[in-house]
Amino acid sequence: MFSPLIIRNIRFLEWGFILIHAVLVIGSGEKGLSLINIIFYTLFFCLSFWFPESSPNWLPRFYICLGLSIAILGNLMNVSTDFLLYLYLGKSCFLLCRNETFLIVFLVGFGWIFGEITSAMNESGDIIFDAPPIASGNSVMAISLPSLGIYVGSSIFIILLFSMILSEQKSRKKAEDLLQQVEVLAKDLERTRIARDIHDSLGHTLTSLDIQLQLAQKLRHSSPEKAFQAIDLAQTLSRQGIEDVSYALASIRRTDFDLNQAIEQLINQLRSNTSIKTKVDVVMPQLPIKLRHQIYLIIKECFINIQKHSQASQTSLRGRVSDSGLSLEIQDNGIGFIPEQKLTGFGLKGISERIQMLGGHLQIDSTIGQGTLIKIQIPL
Repeated sequence: MFSPLIIRNIRFLEWGFILIHAVLVIGSGEKGLSLINIIFYTLFFCLSFWFPESSPNWLPRFYICLGLSIAILGNLMNVSTDFLLYLYLGKSCFLLCRNETFLIVFLVGFGWIFGEITSAMNESGDIIFDAPPIASGNSVMAISLPSLGIYVGSSIFIILLFSMILSEQKSRKKAEDLLQQVEVLAKDLERTRIARDIHDSLGHTLTSLDIQLQLAQKLRHSSPEKAFQAIDLAQTLSRQGIEDVSYALASIRRTDFDLNQAIEQLINQLRSNTSIKTKVDVVMPQLPIKLRHQIYLIIKECFINIQKHSQASQTSLRGRVSDSGLSLEIQDNGIGFIPEQKLTGFGLKGISERIQMLGGHLQIDSTIGQGTLIKIQIPL
C-alpha cells in the first residue's frame, strides 16, 4: 500500500503535465487545441484517477502498458506526450518489479524513437522510404541519435527519482512499523515491571496473610487461643502489606531515598518476623535514585526467597564497591536447591530480570543440603 499523499501528488503532477502540454500546443502558433489533442489529453486525465496498487498482478501491468501505449500512439499522431510518457515510466517503479521496469523502458524506447522519426519526417515532408539508401540512413541517424539520447537521459532521471521516492516511503513505513513494535515492547516491559513490583512488595505478605487466616479458620473451634494468635499475626501482616505499598511508592517517588537505611529496616523486619540470624556487612555509596531502588528490591526479594524456601537458620549480606562495580553476596545455610529448576519461578526470575536490566551479572551457587550463595555484580 502506498501513501495516499504520494498517490495524490502523482495525480496532481499528471494534471500539471497535461496542462503544460496543452499550453505548449496553444503557444506553438496554432489557433487552439485540435480534436485529436483534446481526445488524448482527456484519456490521460481520466486515467489519472486510477492507480491499481492493490489489484491482481496483471492489472498494474495492463495499466502501465495502456498509459505508455497512449503516449506512443499520441506521439505517432503528432500529439505532444513527452512528459506523460516519462511519468508512466516512473509509475512503473511503484507498480512493477525492477526487472519489469527495465524491460518496459527498453521496449518503449523503440516505439518512442520510431514515433519521433515518423513525426520528424512528416513535418519535413521527406519520404524516407523513397529516398536513396545513403540519404535515408543519414536522415534516420540524424533524427534517432538526439532522440535516443534525450530518451535515455530522461528515463534514467525519472527512474532514479521515483525509485528514491519509493525507497523513502519504504523506509518511513519500516520506521513506523518499528515504532509500533517498540510501543508494544514498552507496554510488555511495563506490564512485567508492574507484575514484578507487585510480587516483590505484596506477594509474600499476602501469601502469609492467607495462610494465617486459613489457620485461624481451622482452629477457631478446636483451639480458639491459637486461632486468635493467627488472627493477630494476620493483622500484623495486613499492616505490613499496607506499609510495603506505601514504602514502595515513596521509594520510587522520593529523590532522597536512603538505600543503607532501607536495607537496615529490611533486615530488622526479617529479624522480627523470623528466627533467622542475619549478619550484614555492607555500606552503599551514593548512587542514582533508580539504581538505589532496584538494588533494594533485589536484596529484598533475595531475603524473601530465603524466608519462604530455604529453611535456613543463618544468612548474611555482604557488599563491596570496586572499580569493576558493585558486588553483592547473599548466603544462607538452608536446604539448597537446583538453580536451573528454581530460575523458572517468579522470584529468582524477577531478580535475574532486574540485574539484567541494570547490565549486571547473576551467579547462583547452590547444592542440596548445603545452602545457597547468590553473587551479584552490577557496573557503576
